Amino acid sequence: MKTNQTTSKSKRKAVSKKARFEVFKRDKFSCQFCGKSAPDCILEIDHLKPISKGGDNNILNLITSCYECNRGKSGNEISDDSIIKKQLNQLELLEEKRQQLKLLSKWKEGLNNVDSQYIKFYEKLFKDLSKLEYTLNENGRNGILKLRKKFTDEEIIDAAETSFRQYFKFPKSAEEKSEQWNKALTYTGKILEVRKRTKENPEMADLYYCRGILRNKAQYKEDWQILKYLKDLLADGYSMEDIKDAARSCYSWNSFKNYFGE
Repeated sequence: MKTNQTTSKSKRKAVSKKARFEVFKRDKFSCQFCGKSAPDCILEIDHLKPISKGGDNNILNLITSCYECNRGKSGNEISDDSIIKKQLNQLELLEEKRQQLKLLSKWKEGLNNVDSQYIKFYEKLFKDLSKLEYTLNENGRNGILKLRKKFTDEEIIDAAETSFRQYFKFPKSAEEKSEQWNKALTYTGKILEVRKRTKENPEMADLYYCRGILRNKAQYKEDWQILKYLKDLLADGYSMEDIKDAARSCYSWNSFKNYFGE
């Protein structure tokens, strides 16, 4: 008799923590026999078909039970129709989840194909604008896809044409070609952001206009420094028309500053 008990115990394998959590989560942390839920009671994992009668630790054979219900059931196999229905519901839910995962996978695959087509389109656009057989690296591809989430393709194309026209200027060496190509690509996004801000704040359009004029007159100044100075002039009470007139008429950055008494 002692030998049989030892054999029976050796067949019982503890339910893993992961499986316990999945069962609790599936059953919403409630006893499936009496309806009590944590923390009002102690929850345990019960076997629909006892281990002593050939049951196993398959998740479909596991159910959430409170301490009292589990002790009351002991090693008796449950034959109640409601438990059978629960098993069928579990199978149906698992199959539904499997089907949804397949659909999700197919949907993501479709998105990847669409993204790939757009990348090819923009690579061809950049080749046409630069006459170079360059391709986008991973950062470049991700950058284009991010832009497409914020801007229309028409806006991106127009910004790219503007950027390559301004920053891709007759490079000769391979190094110049690479440098100007990357700059034109980077400034495509910057042009889009500037245009977006000018739509939201029309005054910014005039500031960017002045900065564009002064950029060639203050070659040792960064764009942000020029823009900050222009904003400071506005804050000091100078009109936008005065600032534009000065930007157009002054021949250097120093003469521009002198115009405003500096």
